[in-house]
Amino acid sequence: MSNKAPTQSIASSSMLVEFSISTWTARKLDKTASEDVTSRSNALKGVANVNKKLLGNCAELSAVTKFAANARNAHYAMTMPWSDMGLRILTTAQYFKYQGAITALQDEFYVLVQAFLAAYDWEVTLAQTVLGDLFNRGEYPTRESLRDKFRFQVNYVPIGDVKHWALDMEEENARVLTEHYETYFSEQVAKAKADVLGRFRDTLSSMSQRLDYAEGEAKKVFRDSLVDNVTDMIDMLAVSNITGDADMEDMRVQLENAMKGVTPDGLRRDENMRADTKRVVDNILTRLADKPKLLVSEEPLFVDELKSSPEVVEALAVLGEAIVEQIIKRPVGYEPLLFTPEQEAEFEALEALEALEALEALEASPPVRADGVKTIEDLSSLDWDA
Repeated sequence: MSNKAPTQSIASSSMLVEFSISTWTARKLDKTASEDVTSRSNALKGVANVNKKLLGNCAELSAVTKFAANARNAHYAMTMPWSDMGLRILTTAQYFKYQGAITALQDEFYVLVQAFLAAYDWEVTLAQTVLGDLFNRGEYPTRESLRDKFRFQVNYVPIGDVKHWALDMEEENARVLTEHYETYFSEQVAKAKADVLGRFRDTLSSMSQRLDYAEGEAKKVFRDSLVDNVTDMIDMLAVSNITGDADMEDMRVQLENAMKGVTPDGLRRDENMRADTKRVVDNILTRLADKPKLLVSEEPLFVDELKSSPEVVEALAVLGEAIVEQIIKRPVGYEPLLFTPEQEAEFEALEALEALEALEALEASPPVRADGVKTIEDLSSLDWDA
């Protein structure tokens, strides 16, 4: 019996989404200042770099950058991974919810961009005071050209059915290519399924840990979002079971029934509700233990050097080893870390958000995968706004 995914049914019930959002980083490598630093320190040329924030701490630009990260997370949350090129799979059942959410995010993104552009000329004037002798007016694009650096695009692509693949070649070669596509298709479907199950597993693990205390024991603190995350996951499973997995649907229904009437305050006050909910959650976690997991690829070649970069050192000091490990070991296209508004507020209060953004930029931005980039030194010498 073949274990390959049915391309026809999935092709008719799903589509691929190409999501692209970009902003202006407002960062620039100052080669003259870099040489001055190494010269004054009697160091070899190239061992230190000075990267400028052209607008200092511009609130309007920061708002756009943070919003772009949240929009990307919303895209990831409603879709599943498909290819290493960034395409993700979206079910037709999820399409209208996704389209509505993305359209609203797109509109708000451009409102924030317009607010930044309106403040841009004044921010450039302020930058002269902020940067002092590091200020170079030639490094600032015009407001008109700057507009093109902000983009928010979504494209929908049909999933090909191998039965409709017409190949103008010899029959044997066509057969080999068809088999190759069927294998590839099945692998991508398995990856998408494992991604959803992984999110399901992580969400339930968090709830199980937070509910693991009895009457009289020290209470574990959890936010209302603990319950919201589980109910959101139930909704996600309802529209993301692309293979029609009966076991996955059974777990979803079991959890949906168990969560009826469950509230955050009820879990905090009612020991029986807490124990009953945890029992069902743990039962499902046991069943999930036998499900395939999305394998994490090997670390990038430059991970060890990445860990020693100033951005990572700062992030390590505030975020901790575990969370940074997840970021730098995450393979391209894998589910990103999703931060709650409360977590983001905590990071911002600790002045760690900028370090986190820099860290993710180093790992995830196109220059990392550019030709010849293999070490942190290669990365630090790139002109990110070129």
